[in-house]
Amino acid sequence: MVKLTAARSRIAGGLYGSLLFFVLAAASPAQADSGSDAPARLGGFEVVLEDETREIPGRAGRIRWATYWNLAWDAHPQALAYQIETMTSEGVSPKLKTQDGTFIKLEVASGENKKSLGMDKRDLQIALISGQLSYRVRALLADNRAGEWSAHFPVGRIGAPPPWKGGG
Repeated sequence: MVKLTAARSRIAGGLYGSLLFFVLAAASPAQADSGSDAPARLGGFEVVLEDETREIPGRAGRIRWATYWNLAWDAHPQALAYQIETMTSEGVSPKLKTQDGTFIKLEVASGENKKSLGMDKRDLQIALISGQLSYRVRALLADNRAGEWSAHFPVGRIGAPPPWKGGG
């Protein structure tokens, strides 16, 4: 099960359980001046896997856990909002999501099991989704203009995305 949450802030502290924090600075911050016709490029991408575990009250030795995949980017100074494109194993969705925030959070794995097993089958769940779902993002600018698309970020993966693929 995948849940998508958009937030206005970067990764917040105070989370339950452990936190796996891998940061990807995939590109430098976007630079554009207001008089330029150069396409707006987003930068400062961070891709993070975040684990949350909780003991289940009244069920000794059992835990409930979840892993979230977070994609964040630097705010673009000219952006009015951001547009997100979803690509699945079946193709690119014709519906684009628009949001104000610079953050995507998805639950990519979850379970309930004996504490001694840890996050049982977590890596398998993440591997299955990473081949089936990815996102890319661009800035929406004034005068109905849009910036360049970022590279696709496969959900569940925390390594560098493929080389920059701007445009269409």
